[in-house]
Amino acid sequence: MAKAAREYAKALYNSLNSTDEKLMTSSILKGLSVSLEKDSSLMDQVKSKALNSEDTKKAMTTLLESLKAPAVVGNFFNLLVDKGRMEILTDLASEFELLADEENDILRGVVKSALSITDEKRQELEAKFSKKMDKKVILTYEQDAKVVAGVKVEIGAFTYDDTVQTHIKKIKENLNRSWS
Repeated sequence: MAKAAREYAKALYNSLNSTDEKLMTSSILKGLSVSLEKDSSLMDQVKSKALNSEDTKKAMTTLLESLKAPAVVGNFFNLLVDKGRMEILTDLASEFELLADEENDILRGVVKSALSITDEKRQELEAKFSKKMDKKVILTYEQDAKVVAGVKVEIGAFTYDDTVQTHIKKIKENLNRSWS
């Protein structure tokens, strides 16, 4: 299913004309994907094809028009409905976001911390890592009970770990080396 989602995402991405259309479409796909993930009964209906395809198309058309989505996006959703592929929407949204990020030199990452991080600190972190990675970095933030203090930032294969646990581990290693 991931391969189909990737191919559909590429086709939609390449059919859009401007960066603005691509970014808007990425946002729409992400929003729809999150909605389907949150409402498991709706996702079940989509997967089981319990909804009439014409009703689904009408609902999608109304929704996309209200969001001022490009016409090609509406046509694309009609194609997904006709082909019985609405269940790949979540994977498709992820693949589409990857394409947009790649074209716009954007990297995404996750910050894990014990406490909530202020907006000011979030901006600092994004600016710091954007400079370090030489690309625009967009971070999401998670509170993690395993992190006692400090932060752990993961961007692709890159990990910056400034947690107390890591500092304690390094101190232990240094002490063990000095006693050996």
